[in-house]
Order: sequence, then C-alpha cells, then structure tokens
Amino acid sequence: MSINEQIQENLTKYRRLLMKVENQAVKDAVKILEQNTDLIITIIAKELKGDVIDTYKAKEAIKKRLLPVFRERAVAIEKYVDKLVEDLVKTHNALIYKALEGETLSQYIKLNKLTKRHLEIIMRRPLPAFADTYEDELKALLDSQYRKLYKLINQGYMDGLGYQELARKITNEFDELSRRYTTTYLRTLIQNVSGIVESEWIAANKDIIKGVKWIATLDKRTCPRCAVLDGKYWKNPDDALSVPLHHQCRCFKTPVLKSAKELGLPQRESNRGFRESMDGLVPADTDYQAWFEKMTNKDKSFILGKKRFEIYQKKGLKFEDLVDEDGFLTLSELRRYYES
Repeated sequence: MSINEQIQENLTKYRRLLMKVENQAVKDAVKILEQNTDLIITIIAKELKGDVIDTYKAKEAIKKRLLPVFRERAVAIEKYVDKLVEDLVKTHNALIYKALEGETLSQYIKLNKLTKRHLEIIMRRPLPAFADTYEDELKALLDSQYRKLYKLINQGYMDGLGYQELARKITNEFDELSRRYTTTYLRTLIQNVSGIVESEWIAANKDIIKGVKWIATLDKRTCPRCAVLDGKYWKNPDDALSVPLHHQCRCFKTPVLKSAKELGLPQRESNRGFRESMDGLVPADTDYQAWFEKMTNKDKSFILGKKRFEIYQKKGLKFEDLVDEDGFLTLSELRRYYES
C-alpha cells in the first residue's frame, strides 16, 4: 500500500470514529431538549382550557409564554456546544494520533493539534446554511412553526381532542422540529470542526504535500454533488472546496504526498491498496462514478430515481452528466439537454 493510500485509509478510520462522537452528542442534546417538555405542555394546556377559545388570542399567548422557555433551551444547547467543542480538542488529538501515527508515518508526518486558536476560528466561522447562532436559527424555525399553530388548534378541536391532548400534540410538533434541527446542527458542527483541523494539518505538512483529493462515501446516501467530486484533485490545497459541503456532509479531503522518491524515503510505492464501500473493499483508485457504473440497474435506479435512470440508460450518460452544482438535474432539464 502506498503512503497516500495509508493516509486515506487512516483518515477514513478517523471519520468513522468521529461518527461515534456525533451520535453521543445528539443523544445528549435530545436529553437537554426534553428537560422542559412537561412545562411546555402545561403552558399550552392553560391557554387552551375553557369552553370557548379565541384561537388567535390563544396562539399569541402561547407564543409569548413559550419564547422564554425556548430561549432557555437554546442557551442550554449553546453551553453544551461550547463544552462539546472543548471536548473535541481532546477527542481529535486522541483520534488523529490513533489514525495517523504509525511506525512508518510518524517518521515524517507532523501531527497538528487542535489548540485554543482553532477554537476561536471555529466559533467565529458560520456553519453552511445556518444563521449566526443556534438560538437565531431555532427562533426562525419556531416562528415558522407558530404560523401553523392556528391550524393545529382548530384542527384539534374539530377532531374532538381535549385541551390536554391537544397541548401534548402541539408540544410534540415543536419538539420534533427542535430535535431534527439540533441533530443536523450538531453533526454539521462536528464535521466543521474536523474540516478546519484537517486544513490546519495540511498546512502544517505543506512541505511534503503536493495537493489534496476529495473523498466521498461509497454508498447510496451520498449526495450527487459530493459523488461527482469524489477523487477530484487540487494541486493547491487553498483552491479546494471546504468541508463540510452541506448539512451532515461525510466527505473529507485527503492530502496527496510527494512520492517516496521525492521525499527520499525507502518506502516502495504500490497500487494495491483498497478503500471501503457499502459493498466491501474496492481498489483505492476507485472513485464514486466508477463504483456507480458497476452497480446493478436496481441500485442505480434507487439512487437516480426511476425516470432519471431511464434517461441515463437510454442516452448512455455518465453519472456526472446528471449533476450540476445544485445536485441532480431535474427531469425537465435532462430532457431539454439530452432529448431535444
């Protein structure tokens, strides 16, 4: 296995270990969100109790009384995030050493630690498609949910729900929204931290690096834009796209080192390395598009969708022909480009 294949394989292991950190963070955050669920139910139920309810007034009263509660939630989550990032300092150091420090690699790879300076960079850098803070984004999401309150209240009474049951139903809607958003936020935050650390590590080793390569995950959940980027090489690391590319992105950039001969190392280069895929190990030089071409038609249709797959097959297209910077081309775009 070549030096570059070793690094790519070890960084893949590092990413897998990082997933465990993400999963635990999500569990912890959900517990925080659930701490005042009963209070929310009580507040909503109080405003809905009575023989005759003015739905508009009830909605406005609920909104006014819930804002401080959700603000309290946001503060608790942000405090947790602060501690999480500090914990990631220790976790990253442990994982990166485990992934990269070996008998061969440790001789010439500089292991870059996450420092307080990195923390300042991380906390200043906005996450892709998110507002400036967790609280700002949560407020925006809750505002959109409040607009549904009028309909929820009226529908609840039409369905014959009691005020306690209706209060619980509305609370469940709020909580589900908060859980979904917080899960996405935390996963993206952790990937953002990791992306910054990887960039710092590449900068620390620029004397032995001649470029960087984009690595996507070879499975059915990979977004089309990331899939097309898989294997893309940038000679100048500063020109490469940032990771994460989107919410819950699983991609990473792996450095491409100078050859053993260029580095003056006794290591013999080999092209017999492998990378992981959902189907097992595949040759290390296999990119997503090459992997996709070897899939069954059933799996291709699952990823592309039935109609898109029919156009792909009929016109003899490549995977990259189906994608632009926003993701998969729409069916109307495909027909306009390839069937006119």
